[in-house]
Amino acid sequence: MVQSLMDPCLFLKKEKAELVGIIGTLVDDSLGIGNSAFGDEDESKSKRLDVKPREEFPFRFTGCDISSESGMVKLHQTKYAQSLKKLSPSSFTAQEFAHLRGLLAYYPRARTSPS
Repeated sequence: MVQSLMDPCLFLKKEKAELVGIIGTLVDDSLGIGNSAFGDEDESKSKRLDVKPREEFPFRFTGCDISSESGMVKLHQTKYAQSLKKLSPSSFTAQEFAHLRGLLAYYPRARTSPS
């Protein structure tokens, strides 16, 4: 496994210059995807550690709904976005509002791709 230069929480596994698996981490959660050999290796390591059981598509991971369709992996946050409460800026102090604005600016960049 090689740590990504673009994101320190992303690890790539290559065999003969071909990408065969990816593991992403978020605090104490991780998400892996790859070919069947990568999955078998991951499962054997999981048996030695105290980890949650593997989930099959579709499933939810840290607010993202993840599914597989036509050989592609789809991620979306529709249910999460719909669950958010609408808040009025006037209900916060200036400091609280600035803090929330900063969190909102960071969150999409940390959780989604630009495409």
